[in-house]
Amino acid sequence: MTDNERVDAKPVRNSLERSRYQTDRRILLFFSFWLAFAVIITIPVGFILGPKRIGVTLTVLIVNIISAFIMTGLLAFRYNRNRGIIPTKRVMKWFLKISAASAPFFVAILIFFAILPEEDNPSQYIGSNKFFAELVGLYIGMFIGVFLTLIIFLFLGFGMIAVISVLIRRKTPDMLVEITKITPNITDSVKEKDKKKYSGYKWLGWAYDIPDGLDTRTLTINKGDTLKKFPKATFNSALKWQLLFGFVLIVYISFSPFLLDFTSMQELFSIASITTTFIPMFILPWFIYLRLDAKIQGPVKDFRLFNGLSSRMFQSIIAFGTMFLLVRLAMRHPGFISVLYSMLIYSIFFVGGIVIITFIYFNYFENDLVTDIVKKYEELKES
Repeated sequence: MTDNERVDAKPVRNSLERSRYQTDRRILLFFSFWLAFAVIITIPVGFILGPKRIGVTLTVLIVNIISAFIMTGLLAFRYNRNRGIIPTKRVMKWFLKISAASAPFFVAILIFFAILPEEDNPSQYIGSNKFFAELVGLYIGMFIGVFLTLIIFLFLGFGMIAVISVLIRRKTPDMLVEITKITPNITDSVKEKDKKKYSGYKWLGWAYDIPDGLDTRTLTINKGDTLKKFPKATFNSALKWQLLFGFVLIVYISFSPFLLDFTSMQELFSIASITTTFIPMFILPWFIYLRLDAKIQGPVKDFRLFNGLSSRMFQSIIAFGTMFLLVRLAMRHPGFISVLYSMLIYSIFFVGGIVIITFIYFNYFENDLVTDIVKKYEELKES
């Protein structure tokens, strides 16, 4: 690149940065408005239902927060729909195919578990014209219902990922710089002079599970080249982590003997089910470290921040209780069987939602995030 080309490229980069900053600001303001609205309209519900129905109030609040993300997703979709590795038109074609293929499954469930049990003569009903007419109507209705559900998950995903992308873009470069300062600030001299600073960097090292023997000043990241193909392997890894945390979380909440003292298992399951919708917001930010290949040099092998962070998070979640013990306690509860059936149905929507939201992150957002983080990190190091 010649000197003239560098001069011409600089205003373009600055213009893109300003545009992205303005977009981030609009996303946060838009989400903040809808989040405040969600909280405000939930307050009267809490007063009306009272403390005895706190489970219902929490459910309403979480649903309203999800609605805030969906509304934000409408705006985020407008800004990012043309930035995907896989074009949005192809995604919509996938949605149509999924809707057409899955509609018969839901129609069969309705027929065998809802319609036929109400008929006096099921065999005669199946051979009638009425049955075929209703079958066609059910298929069309289910096709539309599944497609609309996918669209709702699409906007929910765009809203969630847009909000966390703003935070990742702004905080990750600063966090990387702070990690490089861990080793110089956990010495005995720093501990004597400034215990608060020493403790802060000690906790930061704990959060990323960084071994004491490593020098964090050797932290390196890659240049973050733009991906031209969808990262299937990373996508699958992110799905596994979210599914693991999702099912652990729902067991802990729904079957907790402590929470059951305040509300019913059915209400707890309802709360846990919709709470798992937020799991991508806590899991996907880890993967920016994997894409950056952020690592600290070691005497034998390098230590990768993604491995340390994911290990620490997993240990912390498991430390809250033992899943098998909770399931055993829950099996003694008279509502366990009904919750088990509900969990099977919930699993279909949970897995489908997680797949869509995770796809949106890797397809539409990660490339730009990596580019911005690398540039900001290099600027912070030089300053």
